[in-house]
Amino acid sequence: MKITDCINGSLKNAAAGANPGSEISFRPSFVLFLLCLCQLCWPLCAQDNSSVSEITKVATASQPAVAPETMTGKLPANQDSQKKLVPLTLAVEFTSHAASAYVALKKGWFVDAGLQISKFDCYVTGTALSAALARGEIDMALMCLAPAINAYKNGKIPLKVVAGLHQYGYGLLVNPKKIRSIEDLKSGKVILSCVNEGSASDVVFNKVFAKMQLPAQEIMSRARRMPPPKAFMALETGVVDGIICPEHFVSQGKERGFVALIGMADLQKCWPDLQGSVVIVSEKFLEQNPEAVKAFVAVIARSIDYLNNEPAESGKILAGVFS
Repeated sequence: MKITDCINGSLKNAAAGANPGSEISFRPSFVLFLLCLCQLCWPLCAQDNSSVSEITKVATASQPAVAPETMTGKLPANQDSQKKLVPLTLAVEFTSHAASAYVALKKGWFVDAGLQISKFDCYVTGTALSAALARGEIDMALMCLAPAINAYKNGKIPLKVVAGLHQYGYGLLVNPKKIRSIEDLKSGKVILSCVNEGSASDVVFNKVFAKMQLPAQEIMSRARRMPPPKAFMALETGVVDGIICPEHFVSQGKERGFVALIGMADLQKCWPDLQGSVVIVSEKFLEQNPEAVKAFVAVIARSIDYLNNEPAESGKILAGVFS
């Protein structure tokens, strides 16, 4: 099945597993994975989806960059007195794991489904988004699986995973002048950057390094912890030699001359069927609005189909997001 990889405002077609340049595999599927406790998942009557997504503004720490307006103006308001919209607050991460949300907003599909996105926040990392979950500020979110599990299990935050978005979606981007091979990672002189402990990137690459017979603990102990946008700048300025990061940063870096030393093909070998991001909902919102949750998932599925089938038009919609 063809997928779309959204980089720098344009959508590029790629076949999952067939194109080594593609770092994310998207599938319309429920979240069925070993990592998540079964209590965390909520079945959605045969409503499946998968997706990627982007961001307009970046948050710092645990505070969101509130986006009170969509790419075309104000968030959809209920102008149809005959149709009562269900309001919900939505959050995403600053990665290319949320393009479906932006397309749906632009197209007005949430409103068509009886939903009003009353607040749209984007966070620099999934762990930052988790902090907002703890404060009860978010009804639904598109976020990486690892911080969602941490929020549920360790933070005791009442939430449910209702759908999967994509598989894989992470990589190790390096300066080829500093790091030429996997063996170079064993050098104590090599400095990488990664998001904080417990993040998706951190969890994934601790396992990947171990699977590759590399000293994972030693490598990660030297890593400089910072969010992906800051890490990308650190790589460009030579502060670090490589960065462990999610898409879209991997593909963006490759276009600027950096090398994906570890990419999707490697992740497929080290962690088959690795679940990347998911759609989560607070238990309170789910209990009060089960049909709205089903409608949301259906909209995301529709948006993903559009991304896959209309790459040119999708690229136009997302150009402003990436620029």
